[in-house]
Order: sequence, then C-alpha cells, then structure tokens
Amino acid sequence: MEQKDQEDDRVARDRIRYQWMLDSVSKFRLLFVGLVFAILSFSVQFSDPTANRGAKGCQLVAWILLLSTGMLSLREAGGFVAMNTEIVFDGLSPARRRLMWWCFLLAIVLLAGARFLSDWAT
Repeated sequence: MEQKDQEDDRVARDRIRYQWMLDSVSKFRLLFVGLVFAILSFSVQFSDPTANRGAKGCQLVAWILLLSTGMLSLREAGGFVAMNTEIVFDGLSPARRRLMWWCFLLAIVLLAGARFLSDWAT
C-alpha cells in the first residue's frame, strides 16, 4: 500500500513538472513573438535615412525576413490554427523552426550591416 502511494505521488509530481515545462515553453514562444515584432517595429520606425542603396536594400530584406519570422513564430505559439478544436498543438516542424531561427538571425545581421553601410558611406 505504501509503495502504491509513493508511485501515485511520483506520478502526480511528474504531471505537475510536465505541465510546468509546457507552460514555460508556451511563455517563451509568446516572448519570442513579441521580441520579433518589437524589433521589426523599432527598425522600421527608426530606420536609417541614407542615400546608400546597399543599406536600404539590407533594411528592406531584413524587414521582410523579420515579418516572415514573426508569422512563423505566431504559428509556433499556436496562432493561425486551422481548427480551434485541435487536441494538441506541437508547434512548427523542426525544419520550419530552423528556418524561423535562421531568418531571425539573418535579419539581425542585415540590420547591423545596414547601419554599418550607412555609417561607412557618409
């Protein structure tokens, strides 16, 4: 009887821990969505007014990549579902998740490159 109680306690602890991990993942996904759209909005609002076409092109491509990353991250966080009655949503496939992260990284590098190009040209 005591062993059954210990097993029930372990199962309950594991269930609570698993729910806590799922909540943490969900919070991180929502944080990332907010981060991506905040970076996009600030980079558009405070874009570098330059005559350098390379810097303008870098900014434009970075904005498009950030928008794509934002849409993918919204999907990853559970938005844009086909049916609201889905039992479980696992997020993006690993390939799309990698694409999302690479688009984000490339957009950040392009935004930094646009700043460098605009400062270098003047």
